[in-house]
Amino acid sequence: AGISILNPSSGTLIENLYGIYATSSSTGPVTITGNTVGSSTAGLSNVTGNTYNSTGTIYTAGIFAPAALTNNISTNAVTNVAYTAGGTSSGFIQTVGIFHAVPGTNAAVAGSSNTVQSNTISNINSSSPNAVTDIKASVVGLLFNNTSNGNTVGQNIIHSVANTASTTNAVN
Repeated sequence: AGISILNPSSGTLIENLYGIYATSSSTGPVTITGNTVGSSTAGLSNVTGNTYNSTGTIYTAGIFAPAALTNNISTNAVTNVAYTAGGTSSGFIQTVGIFHAVPGTNAAVAGSSNTVQSNTISNINSSSPNAVTDIKASVVGLLFNNTSNGNTVGQNIIHSVANTASTTNAVN
């Protein structure tokens, strides 16, 4: 079965949903391999009981590894990750299969070398009205922003990444 956040139409909102989260307080190295996040019929879904407005950045991510650590993120299957809540944010709303950057700004992480390879990322969807482009696009299959030498990113299969909002939105 899938994992969903169903927020109320008012009150405190839970804005972020992660299948796997490698916290920035971890001490390296962090190895995330051989996991399945989501399935062919259900995955992660961030939904609300009503359209809402936020002042923060909202992430829905299969694998979220923001820390400046040595990460090995390999041979994972991330599928059916969706943000369907609508609403707006003065930050931005982003749905991503695998995330490695500084949360809130998506700026480059400085630090150790990382390996992100042989992952399958599919069916990453959003209905967010986020029109921001580049590293803050509404939907991203794999976001890797790192300033260190010696990173390996390759042999990842990424497909079926889309934004279904009625307005023009960026997809990377």
